[in-house]
Amino acid sequence: MIMRRTNFIFAKVPRAGRSLKAADSRPDGPASGYNGGILQIFRRQFLLVFLGLFFTAGLILGVLFVRSADYSLLKSLDFVFFSNVTARSALPFYAVFVASLASSFLFLLFCFLCGLSIWGAYCVPLAPLFRGFGMGITAGYLYAAYGFQGFLFHLAVILPGAFLCTVAILLASAESVRFSKKIPFRVKDEAQEAQPRNHVRHFLFRFSVLTGVLALGAAVDTVTAVCFSGLFVF
Repeated sequence: MIMRRTNFIFAKVPRAGRSLKAADSRPDGPASGYNGGILQIFRRQFLLVFLGLFFTAGLILGVLFVRSADYSLLKSLDFVFFSNVTARSALPFYAVFVASLASSFLFLLFCFLCGLSIWGAYCVPLAPLFRGFGMGITAGYLYAAYGFQGFLFHLAVILPGAFLCTVAILLASAESVRFSKKIPFRVKDEAQEAQPRNHVRHFLFRFSVLTGVLALGAAVDTVTAVCFSGLFVF
């Protein structure tokens, strides 16, 4: 009886050793978990990262465009800048808000219309590209013309509202690409007829939320323009 028990105990030991070895071979640790988390986020948000690259490319192109521009173009940008600042200081609060909202709403409308088209997914990246190009021109001009003061003006007055509007445009671009790919070329049965209706409902709801985010960004842009524009003298 004693020999049977000892054999039973020793028979269990290799299994425990194998389990401990398997547990030790797992890639646990802070570094592996951190890298795995980044890879998972990148895979889930690949489309958003891809569209963000278009925005970054447009931003760089806008800065390079201003850097290589001639004197006459810089004078034209300077006239547009002073006209914009003067108009914002003279217009009432709601008019500044509407002007700021309209400038970003065109990008959102473009993404919305592209999402309703089968081939719209191939045109959507133009929205973050041109948005980045415009922001790059503004940032590059302010820094080239006014140096550190122009950088502070861009950081305090323009960037807070533009950041929220850009986030809304990027999310709208990603949503438009996903919805455009879901549009079928033909409907085969009744089960598939109900799916596009649900997709359209979700598509409209998400764009309504993104319009609210865009309005919030325009409100922030209006507040910063009213509160901080007078602190800078150009």
